[in-house]
Amino acid sequence: MIGQLLHSGTPSHDEAERHKRLLVHAVSTVEPPAFLPPPGRGGADVRARRELANIFFERAQSAPLIIGVDDAHYMDQHSLECLLFLIRRLRSSRILLVLNESSRVPQGYQWFQAEVSRQPFTRIMRMNPLSRRDVFRMIAATLGEAHADQYAGIWHHISGGSPLLMRALLEDQQAAALDPLLEAPPGPAFHQAVSNCLHRCGDAVLAVAQGLAVLADGDPTSAVEEILGESHATVAQCVDVLNSAGLLEGTGFRHKATRSAVLDTLSPGERSRLHADAARQLHTLGASAVAQARHLIAGDPVSEPWVTETLLEAADQAVDEGRVYLAADCLRLAQEGCTDERMLATVKAALVHVEWQLDPAVAGRYLPELTRAVWQDKLAVPAVLSVVSQLVWSGDIEQAKEVFDAVERGEIGTQLPEAGHEEALTLTHAWMCCAFPELLGRLSPAEGARPRNTTGMAALALSSVLKGEADGTLVTEAEEVLQRSRLDGRSLGPAAAALAALVLSGRLRTAAHWCDALLQEATERNAPMWRALLLATRAHVDMRWGMLDAAERSAQVALDIAPPGGWGVLLGLPLASLVSAMVAKGRCREAEKYLRVPVPAAMFQTPFGLDYLQARAQYFAAVGQTSAALGDLHRCGELMDKWHLELPALVPWRVRAAELSLEMGRVQESRDQAEEQLARLRPEEYRARGMALRVLAATSAPEQRLPLLRESAELLVKSGDCYEQARTMTALKRMCQELGWLEQARKLESRIAELSSKYGFVPPAEAPEREDPLTAPVAASLPPAPSLAPSHTDHELVRDLTEAELRVAVLAAQRHTNTQIAKTLFITVSTVEQHLTRVYRKLRVSNRADLSLELLLRSVDHP
Repeated sequence: MIGQLLHSGTPSHDEAERHKRLLVHAVSTVEPPAFLPPPGRGGADVRARRELANIFFERAQSAPLIIGVDDAHYMDQHSLECLLFLIRRLRSSRILLVLNESSRVPQGYQWFQAEVSRQPFTRIMRMNPLSRRDVFRMIAATLGEAHADQYAGIWHHISGGSPLLMRALLEDQQAAALDPLLEAPPGPAFHQAVSNCLHRCGDAVLAVAQGLAVLADGDPTSAVEEILGESHATVAQCVDVLNSAGLLEGTGFRHKATRSAVLDTLSPGERSRLHADAARQLHTLGASAVAQARHLIAGDPVSEPWVTETLLEAADQAVDEGRVYLAADCLRLAQEGCTDERMLATVKAALVHVEWQLDPAVAGRYLPELTRAVWQDKLAVPAVLSVVSQLVWSGDIEQAKEVFDAVERGEIGTQLPEAGHEEALTLTHAWMCCAFPELLGRLSPAEGARPRNTTGMAALALSSVLKGEADGTLVTEAEEVLQRSRLDGRSLGPAAAALAALVLSGRLRTAAHWCDALLQEATERNAPMWRALLLATRAHVDMRWGMLDAAERSAQVALDIAPPGGWGVLLGLPLASLVSAMVAKGRCREAEKYLRVPVPAAMFQTPFGLDYLQARAQYFAAVGQTSAALGDLHRCGELMDKWHLELPALVPWRVRAAELSLEMGRVQESRDQAEEQLARLRPEEYRARGMALRVLAATSAPEQRLPLLRESAELLVKSGDCYEQARTMTALKRMCQELGWLEQARKLESRIAELSSKYGFVPPAEAPEREDPLTAPVAASLPPAPSLAPSHTDHELVRDLTEAELRVAVLAAQRHTNTQIAKTLFITVSTVEQHLTRVYRKLRVSNRADLSLELLLRSVDHP
């Protein structure tokens, strides 16, 4: 170092030769040359160093001299001794010596540091990191104050106040401004600055930084000590240096770009080795299985007995935490290193369960092998039931029944038995019956006390709904299951069963609320297949409400997430919604594209097949293939009769068939079908009842049509189905036109246009393929009827009613007496009369006979 200082002064040739000789003798104990004084205390090297110091003093005589030494802690021993000789004599000279040293210095430098610090004219200055205000000024000077306001806070945190890293961030920002393809900082300059900083800090600091980068934030730092073989004191000192350098905050990196830059200082082989070592050390320290698994996945193979069990445990934890992709990686690695046949079967069963959440088509590849493992009794009951669910999904119901029966008889699933799996068996059976209703006869009625855990409650709710025995309590318990469930590996089965029970029982508003809540959770937990299923369910609910745009959007996204090949027998769920929505919107050619998608034959043994057949019938009817449409609808009826499935509101095929029969001129047949549908419906099944009443009105005598259409409209308003409301309103509008009630017809037409515009369907009278048979003109011989309301009544006035007034008005419009209304609403007759008085005044009508049509015109939107 002294030689570099002497050379920086551009000496003459003679001076350079003299410097060279002095430098040689400054590190030597041989006899000095003749021009040096005789040896004294310390030997010839001391005299040589004195002469070297005199050279600097001579230079300072002509002008002040500044000597700067960067990274002084790296100086060689002889230079330190020479420099110390100079320092002790600086008081009487015009020399300023500036030494830049690290806060962490090697032992060989500490004696020099102590000698310098004790000199009276020495000043020690510690360089603190830049403050946030300093960073603001630095950015403002380069990029302007607007950028400083935007970036000062975040860049101060990323850089830790390091000028080196701040300059790199500024360079990255300037490059990004010139090239729009470049990302905003941190970028390449920051990456390089981190690398430079680490290499300047020394090998020990670099190694600790690499160890921390390989270990995730939250892993114990003691693992770094074990991996590197360093003492706690050494690692702690290196961590302090990294904090001072602005790279760490505590033991965690300030930014992911910093950690990435540190990892890039390792070769792939070094990184893999460190990950493997980290896994071993974390296992020794008792870290979480997920922490160990992350390193096992990234590192060299670790062939030790604890690895498979650790990966299985990690996969289970990852599923519970919503990290499905990590769970799949854990199980794939466990599969590769497992040699025990039974353990391997367990791993594959778990892998199929996880793979299904990502892509059911991939999970299906393992099914034949897993089925063999089931019959060889290599799996415990939960894993066997998971295989049963996969068999049902793929449509292999016969083998699913055989496996399930064998489990019930105790013939398989005996390995690693688990207590309390009876409810899981019940839930699996309920799911089998939901997918394949032909099994419904095997469902035994619930006996004894109702279960209180979510699995048992969900199974009971679903099976009761399927058998047509659901009551209000069971549906309430289904909602309680959803309130108590998270969308994880253990509760997703009960949650899905409870949601299905709500949909099948017609509790669509409640089902929609929980569907949206679960959908948000599935999105947050990155579970693609669950998200696709929930979107398909939401599309089904939206179709039942006539919200065609929303239904099409949800069903399309569901098929984008999971292509048709992975849906199994549930493919009919999104396809039916898409086809029905497009037909109702007048886009039959697009609907045909989805009808060409291959579907599994087993789908037609499921309720999803019923939805698909009904949607296809709508398409056939729209394009004029009435016979084909009736064939599909009658097939729905045959299947439901075969299954003894008492859910006429689920697929109201008789109403659709009655409409087509009417179109073909078979009036009596149409009437019979509508009446049979009404006879099978429960009072609360508003949607199907309203649709049937509309058909019945079209087959009735002219004087009977108006009350039937009024009731149909009122029921459809209650159901929330905007599309079917519009169809009934269209029939009412035509009737009003025939009767000469033009004001009422215009109001109905306005409401129809409002609904069709809001929910994305073609108004029934404007459907391009064919005219709706139920909107045909009423016979001219229809006798005049009393006016429904004064012509000046405006449907907007209904919105002025309070909730209490509206409830009373609806019941009054349905011809309930004041006493009946009071009992229904738990209020006094006097209160009813007061409400009605205000209703008449606000709606500008004179009596309850004028209320029905007005209430049909009120704005009813789905919440």
